[in-house]
Amino acid sequence: MKTILVPVDFSGYSNNALDFAYELAKKHGDANIQILHIIESMDTQSYNTMGIVSSNDQVDLFLNLMIKGVQKQMDVIVNDPKYSEVEMIPHVHYGRPYESISEAIAEHDAFVVVMGTLGSSGLDELFIGSNTEKVVRYAKCPVIAIPEGAKFHDIKNVVYATNLTVEDNDVVQRLKIGQELFGAHLHILWVNTIHVLKTDEDMGAKLEKFAQSNGLSNYSVHVSKGIFAEAGILNYADEINADMIAMTTGGRKGIAYLFSGSLAEDVVNHSCLPVWTYSISK
Repeated sequence: MKTILVPVDFSGYSNNALDFAYELAKKHGDANIQILHIIESMDTQSYNTMGIVSSNDQVDLFLNLMIKGVQKQMDVIVNDPKYSEVEMIPHVHYGRPYESISEAIAEHDAFVVVMGTLGSSGLDELFIGSNTEKVVRYAKCPVIAIPEGAKFHDIKNVVYATNLTVEDNDVVQRLKIGQELFGAHLHILWVNTIHVLKTDEDMGAKLEKFAQSNGLSNYSVHVSKGIFAEAGILNYADEINADMIAMTTGGRKGIAYLFSGSLAEDVVNHSCLPVWTYSISK
């Protein structure tokens, strides 16, 4: 059974991500959803959904009340009739958000993380500071970032922005699973920027070779232009009325121009579409 991990903070955009994950799980037909809420602390203790400390340490009254309050909110979600068709398992962790999410990914062997963002308001709005950026950049499974207001519907056109690095080969194998699940057409995209210009013919041929070497089907290759890579990706996705954007993040030292810096996080911040990312960090 595939596991979908959904970090929640009970906000509207977090609940929207949970709705998206639920529809994704139903479409998969063999998936459960692990719902994770994190109470931030300098410690790394974990508590179960009944508010019982997993160690023998004493917890002050305020923290106990907080955990019990969270558990009640989790119960409301799990018992909501609209989620009745998928197994929903709640968890409350007490510690640092990024570490807690990473531990949950490993513990539950998560197939994908689905998390909400506030779009152009920034990733920092969820899980405070750089934690969400860390999840997107370093998670050991794919992450789908769901912007505020995005709703689940048939995903038929996915833009995969690539710079044709060796690391892409592993990413594509992961992406193929999602493509097959959605029954989507994959638009493989190279963005020519003012920093690196290649001829359309040359890059088209390289993209085609890349697709064939990875055994892709139901795809097309495209070369687009943009002053910056982010704009080129977003503009192309808008032009073809795409349903999702896919890309790598967390590149190694020396990775080619397209994914330098925090491009994936920038796209997540400014996209109105769900963005599927997979880290190639080692």
